[in-house]
Amino acid sequence: MADSGSTLQTIMAILVGLLMLGLGATVSLAKFVRNVRELKGPLVGLACQTLAMPFLAYIFSIIFQFPAATTVSVIAIGCTPGGSTSNLFSYFSKGDVSLSITMTVISSTLSFGTLPLLLWMLAEPFATNALQIPFTNVLLALLLVVIPVAIGVAVRTKWIDVAWYLEKSATVLGSVFIIVAIVYGSITEADIFLAPASEWVTAFLLCFGGAAVGYGLAIVSGLRRYQARTVALETGIQNSTLTIAILTFSFADSAVLGSVLRFPLLYSLVLIICGVAMSALFYFVARFDSEDDEHHRRAAELAEASATAMESKHQHKHAARGEAPIARQSESKVGLVEPGAATPSGAASPGGAASPSGAASPSGAEA
Repeated sequence: MADSGSTLQTIMAILVGLLMLGLGATVSLAKFVRNVRELKGPLVGLACQTLAMPFLAYIFSIIFQFPAATTVSVIAIGCTPGGSTSNLFSYFSKGDVSLSITMTVISSTLSFGTLPLLLWMLAEPFATNALQIPFTNVLLALLLVVIPVAIGVAVRTKWIDVAWYLEKSATVLGSVFIIVAIVYGSITEADIFLAPASEWVTAFLLCFGGAAVGYGLAIVSGLRRYQARTVALETGIQNSTLTIAILTFSFADSAVLGSVLRFPLLYSLVLIICGVAMSALFYFVARFDSEDDEHHRRAAELAEASATAMESKHQHKHAARGEAPIARQSESKVGLVEPGAATPSGAASPGGAASPSGAASPSGAEA
């Protein structure tokens, strides 16, 4: 049993490390700096992810009076940052993918501090003698987030073509994992489909309720509608893969682990249903965006595609000379293109299409 648990932990470590590496590889420093400078979007998103979602998870746990194991896992889902799945849904919803990635990176990096703190504040009171939250293990598991993200950013800065493949691999890997986790959970934890109705309701409420809160706060804060769609998805769709990994590392006892993993596995199934439903709804309502919003969104996409193409050209030029790319020069050339401003004619990649991250892929193919 110990060997089995050790094997599972190893698999989860490799998986999460690769996913976070791919996430870091999507980050163009120039675009990241531009989003952070605009400030409002990332701040609203961070407030939704670190305050609204944990609060909702806590309230639902109180209302439904879950047992300790379920309460801990529900709150853990609420405290976990967004992931690459929400970035993909943002793309299909005609949202601000660059803002989505920025929010994911910021919340994932800050989770090294915010997640243990929130678990201590909200979940620790529900701990029992049989269910203690090992915070040291939680912190060690979160190193699997911070370090690979930093490496991914470094790879993107120096080798943009390699970063593109890392990004695509992470997207595929994340999707495959969710499917495998659901199938595996259905076999080993057959009671996932026999879970009380309150757990199913909570999973759907976390997705749809979190998205509604995120969208409402974004609109009230003055963000554009396409940006509000992004905040909604980033808020309602949490990184269940990371939650499962943290719980797997934290609880060695197989009986305890089985009880705390049920809700995250259930939520992984529900988030696919909710994500597809919200993406379809947002795609439909996007046609009612104002002309100014639509122009702003398209200008931002064009600016990002242009920035990525110029970044790639800059790296290839220095590679041909045998020089290291200079990040500051690249940023000054491509990072300050404002939405609505004129962009260079070579906006897209050789193939001309942008990838879900808003970056033009080397082949120009759409992800």
